[in-house]
Amino acid sequence: MSVGTKQRIAARHREIAVRTALGASWARLARQALVESLTLAALGGAAGLALATGWLCGAAVLVVVLVGAWGMLHEWDRFFPNANDQVVSVPTRDPIAQATGYHEEGKTSFAIMLLRRLGPADPHYQEAQALISQWEAEAGQPSGEASPEAETGDGAGEEPGDTPPGERQGVARERLLDDARQAIRNGEFLRAESLLLEAQKRGDLDAGATELLNRAREELEPIRREIELVRSGDWEFALPDLWRQREADPDNPDINRLLVTSYYNLGVRDLQRGDADAAVSQFEEAANLVDGTDPELDRHLRFARAYQGRTKDLLYQIYVKYLPFR
Repeated sequence: MSVGTKQRIAARHREIAVRTALGASWARLARQALVESLTLAALGGAAGLALATGWLCGAAVLVVVLVGAWGMLHEWDRFFPNANDQVVSVPTRDPIAQATGYHEEGKTSFAIMLLRRLGPADPHYQEAQALISQWEAEAGQPSGEASPEAETGDGAGEEPGDTPPGERQGVARERLLDDARQAIRNGEFLRAESLLLEAQKRGDLDAGATELLNRAREELEPIRREIELVRSGDWEFALPDLWRQREADPDNPDINRLLVTSYYNLGVRDLQRGDADAAVSQFEEAANLVDGTDPELDRHLRFARAYQGRTKDLLYQIYVKYLPFR
């Protein structure tokens, strides 16, 4: 087998792998292969007959073959009744309720992963980001620091199903407010604003919480333009201004968080474009700015490094297909 043939076969395998990863069924792939084969056979047969017997006979054979191919495709369901794409109707579920259920079952990492799949255009995006911040803060607490539930005794010894939904909502809202107050004390006003807005969706804020929200917004006003750029996906335009802001205020955790988010999202975008080298560069920039650990960022960085200089196979296509932005 020649080198050219091997290369064409490899290219064909990659094409089929990508189509399969994007959801194409075997029937659709078989239909495409049949159409291509019939077309090539018709053109080849017509060309051979044209050379052997004349153009008129070759043209007639080509017309007959094309009409037969059209008829087979038109009556595909009758000739191949079991080859239809099976469309399964999956009932839609509220991703927030689904993730909250996993969190209450102790599967917080899976719940966070589920929420990270929601893009900025999703109506649940802001609520999902608030829950992610809240649950990550709880998971990252030092061993000697008790969570709000441990301090108050809420939820101790209770199964998730033992608490009425309304009471669970109230507990979750108080937890959001406690986390927001802690974020204010830590100078994390961007996170505090997100938590307070999420708490506001679950009930009106009292005077103290409203004052905290106003304070957070006032502290964020100098970087409000950069925040909007990051949230709208204009990460390249936000980065120069964020670096200037960081030079003026190097200890500001909100600026650092926006820088990490921008580099992280640029790395995800490069992965989705198939540019592993550029993704490695972006993820490394984000990793250098992270204060502590970021398992998700580390995982994507290792994945991008593994595919530097390598063919983007089916595993790569599947990994990056559902990779969400922050």
